[in-house]
Formats: sequence, C-alpha cells, structure tokens
Amino acid sequence: MRTVSTIFRSAILAVAIALSCGVAAAQDLTIRNNLIWDAVGAPNIGLEYPLSKHMSLGANFGFKPWPRFLFWDTEYVQNTKHWKHLVIAPEFRFYFDQVYDGLFAGADFIYTHYNVGNVRFPFGLYPDVVDHRVQGDFFGAGIFVGYSWWLGDHWRIEAEAGVGAGLAAYDKFECAHCGTRLGEESKLALIPKLGLNIAYNVLPRHEWVEMVSGIDTVQIIRPLLMVAQVKEIAPERTSARDIAGKDHWVTPIENYRTIDEIINAPAGSDSIRYVHFPLDSITLYKDFADNSPVLDEILDVSRRIIADDRDSLALIQIVGLASVEGNWKHNKWLGEGRAAALKNYVVSELGIDESQVEAQGRGEAWPWFRNQISALIPDGGSGITGDEASWLLDLIDNEPDPEAREKKMKANRSLYRALKEDILKDQRNSGYVHVYFKTKPDLVAQDLTAINSLIQDHRYSDAVKAYESRAEYMDRVKKDAEAANAYGIALFGAAVELEQIDTLQAGQALEILREADEMGSDCARGNIDAAQEFLRKYNEYMEQKRSQEALKQEMENDAKAAKKNKKNRK
Repeated sequence: MRTVSTIFRSAILAVAIALSCGVAAAQDLTIRNNLIWDAVGAPNIGLEYPLSKHMSLGANFGFKPWPRFLFWDTEYVQNTKHWKHLVIAPEFRFYFDQVYDGLFAGADFIYTHYNVGNVRFPFGLYPDVVDHRVQGDFFGAGIFVGYSWWLGDHWRIEAEAGVGAGLAAYDKFECAHCGTRLGEESKLALIPKLGLNIAYNVLPRHEWVEMVSGIDTVQIIRPLLMVAQVKEIAPERTSARDIAGKDHWVTPIENYRTIDEIINAPAGSDSIRYVHFPLDSITLYKDFADNSPVLDEILDVSRRIIADDRDSLALIQIVGLASVEGNWKHNKWLGEGRAAALKNYVVSELGIDESQVEAQGRGEAWPWFRNQISALIPDGGSGITGDEASWLLDLIDNEPDPEAREKKMKANRSLYRALKEDILKDQRNSGYVHVYFKTKPDLVAQDLTAINSLIQDHRYSDAVKAYESRAEYMDRVKKDAEAANAYGIALFGAAVELEQIDTLQAGQALEILREADEMGSDCARGNIDAAQEFLRKYNEYMEQKRSQEALKQEMENDAKAAKKNKKNRK
C-alpha cells in the first residue's frame, strides 16, 4: 500500500507541477484563493488557464505545516487540536457560457498528505480523528459545480461545491500528541468540497472567439467597451433661478428668513429692496425719491416668476419701518401703515392673493440704525467721527427705552444734525422687500438621471430606447451638455452591443459627444478619446476575425474537395 501511495503521490505532484508551470507561463492566467480554507487557518492558492472558449485546466494547492490554527499558536494546554496537511488537486472545468463566466462543472484529482488529531468534523465525518491522531495519504478524484461572477474587469468571485472519493491509507496513533502507534489502516473515504474563491484575472474580461487553424486553437480577444463617464442631469435653470443668481433679494422659499432675522440685516444689504415714503406719511408715491425703478423692478421680477410655468411666486415679504426720531407710538403706526400701503400696491398690480404677501410694521428701525452706526467705527463717516459712532453704539446697546435714547442723541446738537442730514433721512421708508419663489421639481432631469443608471449597468440599447421614448427627453439632449453626453454614450454602446459599430449610429454617437463637449460637458472629452481608442482596437479585432474566418472557409473547402476526390477515386 505504501508503494502504491508513493507512486500515486508522485504522479499527482508531477502533473500538478507541470500544470502550474504551464499555467503560470500563460497570459490569460487566473489566480484564486479559497476564503473558506483561509477561515480554518489553511493557506491556499489556485491557478487556472483556459484551453478554449468553454474549457480550462488548473490546479489548487493547500499547505498547512503548523499543527494549530495559526502558526504562532503552540500552546498544547489551551489548544489540543492537531492539524497539518498538504493538498494538491489538478482540475478540469467546463463553462457553459464561456471561460470565467457563469455556471461551470468540473472534475479533479486529489492528493492529500495529512496529520490530524483531536479534531471534530461536521456531520460526524472522519470519527477516527476525534480521539486519535492519524497520519497518512488520501488519493482520489471528485466532481463539482460552481458559478463565477465578475466584480470588475479583472476580479471575480466563485462559489463551488462538490464531492470526492478515494482511498485513505494512514497510521493510527493513540492520542493527538502521543507517539504510541496503534497500527496501519486503509479505507474508502468521501471528501466534501466547498469553495468561496476570490479570483484575479491577468487579462481583463473579454469575449472569446475561436478559430481552428491546423491543430491549434487560436484565441481572438474582443476589446471591452470603455468605461463611460456620465453625470447627474442638473435641474434646468428657470427664470427665477436666473434672477436669483444676480439679485440676492430673490431667493428660493427654502431660504426663508423670519421678520426678526430680516430687521437685523446689515443696512444697504443687496438682499433687500427699499421703497421710500415722505416724512411722517404712509402714502406711497411712485415718483418719490428713487421709488419708480425699485417698484418697477419688484413688479418685473415677480411677473417673470409668475409667467414661468416651472416657477411659482411663493411669497413677497415686506417690513414697514420708520426712522428712530419722533414719538415711538407714532412711528409704530407709520411702520404698520407703510407696510400695508406697499402690500396693497403689489397685490393690486400683480393680481395675486393677499396670502402671498407677508407684511409687518416694526416701528422705529433701531436694528438697522445700529448696523449703520457700527459700520462707522473706527474711522467715522457721514459727518460723524469714530468716537461719536462708538458713543452712539454704546447708547443703543445700554439704553432700553427708545424715547430716552432719542432724547440723549438730541442733546448732542451737532451729532444729531449730522444724523438728520444723512443717515436718518434714509430710514423714512417701508424698510425691507424680499421675494421668495418655489421651483417645481424638474421631472425630466430626474428621469434622465435614472436612465443614466442603465448606461452604468451597460444596458445601452435600453438607455437609447428610454431617451427616445419622450420628446421632452430629446429636447433636453439638445440643450443640456450632460444629457447630450449620456445619450451619445448610450448610442455608441448600443452600436457595440449590436455589432453595428460601422453603422451611421456609431458616427452619430460621436457627433453628439462632440456637441456635448462644445456645450461644456465635464465628461464628453474623455468619452470621445476613450471611444476613439476603442474603435482602433475594435478594427484590429475585426481584421483578425475576418482573416481567421477566411482561413476557416478555405480549410473547409479544402476538406470538402479532398473528400470528393477520395470518393471519385473509389
């Protein structure tokens, strides 16, 4: 038995070495690792090389020279299990689609040298090693089935299961670590096979085309379509968004600010528009001060938002204010009246509902006045020195009674005169006007972004059909650079899918990509370069394919002629 085992082991080892050397020298090599073996502390590696479109040859190797789970675990007291082995398993696979793709079945020869003791295997397998140590050889054969999934251009994951049968010949010892030999045994045994393999292919994923020349099988590799770049389709710019980009007093309703936040806005901020009123008046005059262009601008912007069916006028916000001079209660009335006057004006001119206007009177504009004074520290301005501005700021912050503040300001006659001549005259207005809009969701952009996921999944023909299913989608292609880029890629990929790369569709795809590049697409230039490189490789592939098809036809014709001549001689 030992002689047979030695011969079989030597033969298996020789075959495995020959296979591994041949496979390692091959260009289309795959290298894999069984994660299940790793989980039980058994290092392993597998090699595989395709023989044809459907068949491959390979070998799996496992070597565990240390007895415990990990090589540094040597403590017998804590871990009394004993397990060492060497596994060599040449194998043959048949793939039902093409090598490295999808479902496969196979057969393998198995050689294992093992030294195992005090190990309990699942399902009651190998009961001799539960209470004893066995050291010997197993040699046999097995069958298996599995499935291969591509994770990218080079990486795959495989799942496989099978069973092997053969002869186990071993020496049996009294215990896992005792040296007393009980005898020699041999028996038929079954070995389950489970694999969850992570595999790396040296060559990227490709399609197989086979031609027979003499007795040699020649492999032609069809180039992979480039990885296309597409971006999310941005919502189309509406009238309101165009205006908001230029005028900060027009914003989406999502940016709504409360009245309390508004009255603390810096004086002169470009996020507000002011409408002025005469002294001690709540009557709105369009021709007073610079009201005419301001009112016209407010109405024009609001009408453009209303006219665009993609936008809606959400809210016009008005805060009525009065200057800080005069009676506090009277100024409160002025602020409320001025807010109401401007609200009535915009409601009447625009024909909108009163609920679309939020108008509040806030009386004396102390927050705004404070911001104006704060801006004059430390250099001064508007006829006021930096020291005077600091004094005023301290007065505003520390005197809670507005009438007492005004009385103390008036006591400084030169300062109060300067305030009335410049700063206070600008406060006789309605205060603050802000326009909010609401943009309807751009459903076309959302749909096209969803369609682009088909491109990322390499479903190019489906993406073309989806783009061309609605006129709104194709209109967006004409106007949006990233939509044009995505549609161009979909057309190009569909032509490759249908092997119509030389058709008008492929040329049209490149032209659309160029237009997308001219419109400013971030992705189109890279896609154009990648598509042109693909075309170069594809043309080389087609030339090789045509040459080999011609050779095959010539060989078939020669075979038919030879058969006919042989028949005639008879």
